[in-house]
Amino acid sequence: MELHQGETVALSPTGPMTNVAGDDEASVLAVLREYTNVIEESGRTPQQPRMPSR
Repeated sequence: MELHQGETVALSPTGPMTNVAGDDEASVLAVLREYTNVIEESGRTPQQPRMPSR
């Protein structure tokens, strides 16, 4: 996030613009969406990693 600190980023494709701040979850997620392929899931996070079945 340090590379993008203070930059302006859109919070959604058509949404408002905001400055990137490391303590702002929405702006951090917006940067991740812009520069990576983020997969967002809702619901409970698994407590243990899932292993592929053989």
